[in-house]
Amino acid sequence: MIGEGEALGRLRAYAERFEAGRETVERIASAVAAGDPAAGLRGLLERFLDEQDHDGRDITAMLLADVAGAGALPVLTMAADRDLGDTPHDLTSMIDDLVGRERAAAREALRGMVTGGSAEQCRIALEWSEPVLTAADVDLLAGCAGRPEREIRVLAVEVVPGPDVDGRAFRVLTDALRDVDPGVRLAAVTRLGEVRRWDCVPPLAALTTDPDPSVRARAAYVLGRIGAASRASAATPAREAGREGAGRQEMLLAALRVLLGDEDERVRGRAGEALGVIGGDPAVGVLLAEAEAGDPRQRVRAAKGLAQVVDDDPRAEPAIRALARDADASVRAAVLSGLATAGGISGRWQPLVDELAADTDVTVRHRVVGTVAHLHPYPRKILTVLASADPSGFVREAAATALAALR
Repeated sequence: MIGEGEALGRLRAYAERFEAGRETVERIASAVAAGDPAAGLRGLLERFLDEQDHDGRDITAMLLADVAGAGALPVLTMAADRDLGDTPHDLTSMIDDLVGRERAAAREALRGMVTGGSAEQCRIALEWSEPVLTAADVDLLAGCAGRPEREIRVLAVEVVPGPDVDGRAFRVLTDALRDVDPGVRLAAVTRLGEVRRWDCVPPLAALTTDPDPSVRARAAYVLGRIGAASRASAATPAREAGREGAGRQEMLLAALRVLLGDEDERVRGRAGEALGVIGGDPAVGVLLAEAEAGDPRQRVRAAKGLAQVVDDDPRAEPAIRALARDADASVRAAVLSGLATAGGISGRWQPLVDELAADTDVTVRHRVVGTVAHLHPYPRKILTVLASADPSGFVREAAATALAALR
């Protein structure tokens, strides 16, 4: 924090930087010299906001931060939130620096806005508070997660610190899964995806009956990441928690099987992808059963999911090759999509892709164009043939564009 003399010196530097007009500079100088620089600058900042004066706002706010430090955060954050028709990069950057530089004082100032301010001040404080929150703030945030304002509940869930190590923070997230607002539930699912522990599974598995398909789809995605993370770290259920862990793995797979039959296509797709990401005997077994199902939509999901485990499970490749000869064109196209998204596809798939490049369905041939870029070595010949001889102008154009990108 600085005094009046240094503040006037910085004012000159800020005025040159922003090329501020003489009248603006004089008004700010008068506020600084009024006896209480912080009080004068606070009042002037409010007037500049009312006048929608961007430069006046930014220069005054910067000087106020220099004079009052983190104690000015309630005024500065409210100013940054006011819509003057611009994006206040300089102001927000300055607030970020101030919060990072005076962490303890910033935490107290922002806590004061949460506990003693209006709903608007609480919301704004939570938007800026994440870098300085500690375990001592969990109870405060738990209270925010129960407030009537939706935006505040979402923010409380998004910023509560330490749910992976603090049981209170973990309960904030699991309690939020029962919130009436789907946005709050979605935020809680996303945060649980960061935790990725087996004890996340029971509350997430309960979301198979959530009324909002976005929540169900996100739950499927997170369940897949939890299963994959545990498998990758060799933290098998038996090692991690004995019978309880094994039961949670089965609960996870059971939830994904339910979501595979969801009424919403996006949810079904996420569940299939999740099983592919998890891999292992139980998950692959579910996908193999899907590959034999009578509904082509189930076979589509199997084609995409099995591609994720094709290098890990020997049962996947023959199933994928069988699906590439499926009578339904959407299934054949899904084989290509799955291989493309799996990444780093081996050249062993080139004969299959060559075969599908001559498919009778235009969608399948167009999908070939997007797939060949992922083959190693890159099969330029396939694109050349499609660009010159395919009966569909749609496919010829796509192949020509892909070829041009190689030159």
